[in-house]
Amino acid sequence: MRRTIPEDALVSLTTRFAAAPTDMGDVVVGVHPHDDGPIDVEVLGATVDDMLGATAPRRWQGIIVATTRPDPALPDGDPVRMALGVGRAGAASVQIGRGAVVSTVGEAAAGTALDLARRVLGLPTPPARVSVDEVVLALWLDNVVAMALEDGTGLRRSEILAAHPLASEVGPEPRALVTARDQMPVTWENVRTEVVAGRHRWLDVAPAVAAWFDAGSFARWVASFVPEPAELAEAVRALLPADSQAVLADPALCGGTLSAGAEAGCDPVREQRVEGLTCKGVQGPPVIDGATDRSGVHE
Repeated sequence: MRRTIPEDALVSLTTRFAAAPTDMGDVVVGVHPHDDGPIDVEVLGATVDDMLGATAPRRWQGIIVATTRPDPALPDGDPVRMALGVGRAGAASVQIGRGAVVSTVGEAAAGTALDLARRVLGLPTPPARVSVDEVVLALWLDNVVAMALEDGTGLRRSEILAAHPLASEVGPEPRALVTARDQMPVTWENVRTEVVAGRHRWLDVAPAVAAWFDAGSFARWVASFVPEPAELAEAVRALLPADSQAVLADPALCGGTLSAGAEAGCDPVREQRVEGLTCKGVQGPPVIDGATDRSGVHE
């Protein structure tokens, strides 16, 4: 039976990495405790991304990741050293070093690095809080905002629809997009297995990488490439005229997240609101007998 690393030893080792000078490079190491007492560390890579798709050898009983990054408490201050440690038994520790002072912080501070470390060890990760619908919408808004910044003028309805992530698979025709969205898997595990099978090409994740993730880590990895919803909503309101915002607020395409509720035709059963992406300043088009009136939208 292989020796495991005790939780207190994992915390102690993680603290030592967090206390290192901030001018040290980033590093990812495997922890190899020997039966006769000593604990070795073996380098896996020099960046967090080096963990992606990797599998730890059986002798490794933990992973430690150490990086230098802006201080989450004082973004304009001096950089800090952050270290996280994960053991095969499931224990985790996240430490921030500010010079000689090291403090424990919550797991959320580690971002996706903690997920990657767990997957290197073959451990499960917690379920994701973000929904598939929310990420699809955020990807759409991100595409539209990028186009608006590049174009400098109002976008046509056809351009906004073509920026929808699902348009890469079914085209920009509204009925096709609505059908594709309705048929889209509702859980991240469903989406992940579809990507493994070579479907859902709107997600830029290789099938082999999707197979390495589990549902929770896969969802957070995909969501990590999209700006915060509140930032996107603010950009939409600042860059797009009302008629262009109305296209984005169509509940059939956005799931009601950007709609003004039932008054704008939102189906309250399917609605999934996101902080900062509600109807404030992003109003949906009027509804006439259940059909969306697009008379004020540029074709």
